Amino acid sequence: MNGIKNNRSLIIKLVIISVLLLWWFFPTRIVSFQPSDVSEIYIIDRTHGEEVTITHPDDINHIITNLNSVSVKKSGLAFGFGLYYDVTIYGQNGKPLSAFVIQMTTEIKKGILFYRVYQSDGPYIDIDFITNIFKNYGIEWD
Repeated sequence: MNGIKNNRSLIIKLVIISVLLLWWFFPTRIVSFQPSDVSEIYIIDRTHGEEVTITHPDDINHIITNLNSVSVKKSGLAFGFGLYYDVTIYGQNGKPLSAFVIQMTTEIKKGILFYRVYQSDGPYIDIDFITNIFKNYGIEWD
């Protein structure tokens, strides 16, 4: 009887470890909704201290389509980091759909975790488009 109890305990532990490993190593998308689900995208540029609210449908479409195309994997805990773009995406009901920090074209911070682009050949996060959005909305940096 004691041997069966030990085997059951070992099996449960192995299942839990397997599920955690799958969760950690399995790639995911940055966002998983359609551009039509989004009313606005609010971005803070932490490098320059500027912010912009994106409402133009073409801009929303480009950003969401790009983010949907990027697969990422967890890469570590986010203890201290340099901010680049702090992004909050709002749904048609005005509630946040997603919030994360874009560190670079290949890395984001979401919650307490860093995520890196899964495929080394891309696609990557289109930071150039976001930088141009700030310029298009009349925000210039020195």
